Amino acid sequence: MQLDDIYQTLKSIEPTLSVSRFSTDYLDRSRSYLFNRRNQNKEVSTDVLLNLYQNLHSASTTFRRLQTDKHSSAHWVSHFEQRADLFEDLADTVLSDLTSRTIH
Repeated sequence: MQLDDIYQTLKSIEPTLSVSRFSTDYLDRSRSYLFNRRNQNKEVSTDVLLNLYQNLHSASTTFRRLQTDKHSSAHWVSHFEQRADLFEDLADTVLSDLTSRTIH
């Protein structure tokens, strides 16, 4: 899965997510980082993928905690579980990409 696919997946659950905010909130880079990379036709760095992995994994962990919170209603437990699964799957995808980068 490409970085653009991850962005689009996140945007599907958070329609107000912009490329600029994705760059800052998920990649821990400047608002213009992805725009610059695209204009220069360069891949993102391994450090950036590590940041993305950490942020996705952290989000998954947060949703798992909310899912198991005894004060969460059944509706929210299901919602939190779906979000935790989604973020975990995305994090695993990034980890797989990182692994293949380091092997090659």
